Amino acid sequence: MPVGRNDDISQVVSSNPEIDAVVHLAAVNRSSVDADFDAVNVGVTQRLVDALSHLQRNVTVVFSSTTH
Repeated sequence: MPVGRNDDISQVVSSNPEIDAVVHLAAVNRSSVDADFDAVNVGVTQRLVDALSHLQRNVTVVFSSTTH
């Protein structure tokens, strides 16, 4: 199920408690504003981890990133 950076990640996770794994590929790799990198690359990842932690069980997260 594709989920975008503007979606309510917490709602997606709580609506799908059977999630076994997440492949996290979303990121900002080109921006003229440095804050975009933190807001998306760190912020969205943190929201994902926080939402998954509410499941109170292990969920595999495959994370992919690039260098800048």
